[in-house]
Amino acid sequence: MPYALPSTATIDAGKTGSQGLNLRDAPGATGRRLATMPVNTRLTIVGVARQGFNPGAAALWYQVRYLRHIGFCAAGFLSLDAEPTVPLPVTATVDPQKTGGMGLNLRAMPEANGKLLATMPENAPVQIVGAAREGFAADGALWYHVQFGAQRGYCLSGFVVTASMPGSVLTPTTPGPFVGVWPVDFPQRVITAPFNQPRPSFSSPVKAHEGVDVRARFDIYEALRAKAAEGTAVMVKSSDPIELSGFCDRVVVMSRGQIIDEIQKADLSEQRIIEAIVGGVGFGLRSRTPSRYDRPNDSLAPAAQRSGVSRSNREEASS
Repeated sequence: MPYALPSTATIDAGKTGSQGLNLRDAPGATGRRLATMPVNTRLTIVGVARQGFNPGAAALWYQVRYLRHIGFCAAGFLSLDAEPTVPLPVTATVDPQKTGGMGLNLRAMPEANGKLLATMPENAPVQIVGAAREGFAADGALWYHVQFGAQRGYCLSGFVVTASMPGSVLTPTTPGPFVGVWPVDFPQRVITAPFNQPRPSFSSPVKAHEGVDVRARFDIYEALRAKAAEGTAVMVKSSDPIELSGFCDRVVVMSRGQIIDEIQKADLSEQRIIEAIVGGVGFGLRSRTPSRYDRPNDSLAPAAQRSGVSRSNREEASS
């Protein structure tokens, strides 16, 4: 049975007291307050969202119309005229039988003329963070609000197969060799295995900072840190020293496929990483106690040393 969004509700005086209920511009207590709605106010529901648009959040906020506003209010303070018989789905995949192999459009608004954000391929996994009626109209068709990689937008509910438990249907047709925990800009920047593995042993996001806004970037970091706390080994490939110094416990610097330095947490900083990358006199390995990467092995020596040209001479010649 498909999910059915409730149509109307009343602000429950028994739950809010005489204070009324705040209407906010986002589904969470940190959202900007648009208005305070009096108790017993009748509301038209046009959408629903998980708190903070977080796919893992259990708390729901209903998107309602009030005077000239469309905003969110906490679901627990409303008395619904009709309770939904099916809970809001958690996950979904694009149904190739319904899209005809053309993929499914992800749009910025729940309507056919909304800005096109991406075209999701067949069987692409998404996480459902909410739902809304088309055009935020009282009688509009249902669109799911979904997280697709680093992008969040709306897609028509009739073109996806949903599940109420995480991982039930999120099985990519050709999983990669790594177990992913956060689909960063899927599928271009991260290789994911089926989401139905609750405790992945390894995750390898690539350039997680690229192509996302600041809020999404920190959401990605929090998700990866949470998995690391559970015992998952997380390896981040990045060329951003700021990201690496702020996120990692250990950084291995590579050049042309060879390891040239390893920086432990106690010595880790943006400047230290840049020094290792630059590798000039007084920087990187030369200024520290020799490590296992300093042994006189020609295969591990920088290209300039293998060719008999010192870094200092190379830099002088190019200055």
